[in-house]
Amino acid sequence: ETIIQYAEVSCIFDRGFTSSLVYSTVFKRVFDLTYLDRIEKILKPQVFILTRGDHVAFAPDTVYSDNEVKLVDDEFQRLALSRRYHLIPVGRMSPIEVCNEILDHVN
Repeated sequence: ETIIQYAEVSCIFDRGFTSSLVYSTVFKRVFDLTYLDRIEKILKPQVFILTRGDHVAFAPDTVYSDNEVKLVDDEFQRLALSRRYHLIPVGRMSPIEVCNEILDHVN
């Protein structure tokens, strides 16, 4: 309910609902995520998934192993392809380049 209240305005969600799908899949979390389809149906969002692409991190990850990071990145890529989300590998891009890439796809 918190997210769908924004259906009538332009807004940006960082990680929105895609992270729930990815982390639940990779780490085999047993959560009921059926509400996510409702959010997507109501909001009809443009989803941009920014991946490391070449697995180059912005900062060292102190929570997950290198293998877990790769699994998460791979799952984000799979999700983007299966749902036709915009996938932008940002591994070697500057912040300005990332913003311009997003702007190229915004309606």
